[in-house]
Amino acid sequence: MDNLTKTVTYEAKRLFPNKEGKCLFSCAYCGRQRIVTVPRELLNKTARIRCYCKHSIPVLFVGRSYYRKNVNLPGELRDCEGFKRIIVVKSISESGIGISLGGSKHYIKVGDLLRVRFQLDDKALTMLDVSVIVRRVDGGTAGCEFQYLEMNDKKIIGFYMMR
Repeated sequence: MDNLTKTVTYEAKRLFPNKEGKCLFSCAYCGRQRIVTVPRELLNKTARIRCYCKHSIPVLFVGRSYYRKNVNLPGELRDCEGFKRIIVVKSISESGIGISLGGSKHYIKVGDLLRVRFQLDDKALTMLDVSVIVRRVDGGTAGCEFQYLEMNDKKIIGFYMMR
C-alpha cells in the first residue's frame, strides 16, 4: 500500500468570456478571484490558469454568447404545415434550445421555422410555446434559435437559467 499514490483528477471549470473576451476566474483552492482575458484561439478549448497561490486549475473557455443548461424536457414540435411530433428539449439558453428528434426519420432542415411547446421543470411547471428557427441539424438533434420571445417568456427563461 505504501507504493500507491492517490491520483486526483479535476473536471475543467467552465468559464464564459463576455463579448470583450474577459471572464471572472475564481480559484478552487484559495477562493481568490481575478479577471482573465481570453485569446480567441482558446475559445472552446481547455487550458490551465495558475493562481497567485501557485495552484494550476484546468478551465474550459466556452465560446457561446449565452450559458447553455442541459435539461431533459418532453415537448411537442409543429412545423408550418401543422405536422406534429414528440421531441425532447435537451438544452436551453437565453437565445435558443437544443432538441432531440428521436430515432425516427425527420424532415427538419436548417432554416425551418417551427413552433415548439414544452414544460419547464420549475416549481410552477411553466408551459412555454415558442417560435424557433432551425440553425443546425446533426442526425437526430437540432439546434434552434428563438425567433421571437415575449417579454414574459424572456423573464421566465432567465429565471429558469439561474436555478
